[in-house]
Amino acid sequence: MLCPNCGIQNTESGLFCRGCGGALEVSTKEPEQHHSPPFIPGLSQNQSGLKQSEVFDPLIGKIIDNRYRIEPQTGIGGMGTGEHPLPGIYQTPGSMPAVGMSTPRSHSNAPDLMASAPNNSPRSSARTILLAFIATILLIGIGGVGAWLLFGNKSVDSDNRARANDNKEESTRSDVNRENNNYAPSTITTPTPMFTPTPLITPTPMATPSPINTSAARAEVMSVMNRWVDSLRRRNLYDNLRLYRDQLDAYYQYQDVGKEKVRASRQSYFDKYNSSVDVQLSDITIEFDQSGTTATVSYDNTYDWRGYTKFLTGKSRNEMVLSRINGEWLITSEKHISSYYENKN
Repeated sequence: MLCPNCGIQNTESGLFCRGCGGALEVSTKEPEQHHSPPFIPGLSQNQSGLKQSEVFDPLIGKIIDNRYRIEPQTGIGGMGTGEHPLPGIYQTPGSMPAVGMSTPRSHSNAPDLMASAPNNSPRSSARTILLAFIATILLIGIGGVGAWLLFGNKSVDSDNRARANDNKEESTRSDVNRENNNYAPSTITTPTPMFTPTPLITPTPMATPSPINTSAARAEVMSVMNRWVDSLRRRNLYDNLRLYRDQLDAYYQYQDVGKEKVRASRQSYFDKYNSSVDVQLSDITIEFDQSGTTATVSYDNTYDWRGYTKFLTGKSRNEMVLSRINGEWLITSEKHISSYYENKN
């Protein structure tokens, strides 16, 4: 089926033209039978045996793109002379037949407008869109560069000016500080008179402390040491622990321990050597501090701990520190200095 607008051949069942997209007229009438012989391109009258007036061209008189109408070619040759080709066909040597088109007007002296007809093909439209897109990108790029040159330089100039102002202010403050340090101010505020200080009181010489009665203190310390030995011989843990302060500065290899550490150590010895205990102290030396409230006792300890199956005997040099607390001498430290000998099983 031919499109009435552009003349493109379409299928019989199509509703729209595949060339221009226009609606196709569906005719219920049977197509007219043309008895004219078909046109064979490239053949002359002598080759086909047909007269030129007998050839039928269905495109003659059709309107294309609402602008051009196909007209029969009036003739070829100078001054309109020569043999007339087939209607609507312009034939040149060695080329395919070309259809002549003209605007809807009197076709006498109608020129061939195919060369000047605008090209509305999809390829031309795509090329136009691409060129417009490229031109838009170029304009945006040029505009961006111009904006950067205009506003970017202004921003840089503003930053430079701000930095210069900061440096100038810093320099001014430095100059002011330097002037304040080097020169006295022009206006001096008169200070408020201060009160006359009271003369210092000459301190009274401290009274010379009375000499410590070391004899009495020594007797008290020796009394504590004797009770300590007696409680061990009697295996009386309660009386032995009463001689210690609640918190000890040192207990043999331990530092800053409570009285419970002494209790656990004594109890383990009493349990292991449950038969008899003999302790004898000798070579005792006592030294007091300046206040007379702390005494350091050094002594030799000869011991003999016996159980039903075990025994422990030996001699060692030990040291105790006693402090007078609330009128009572208490053991605050107990250390092992050296060992002379020791036997055990």
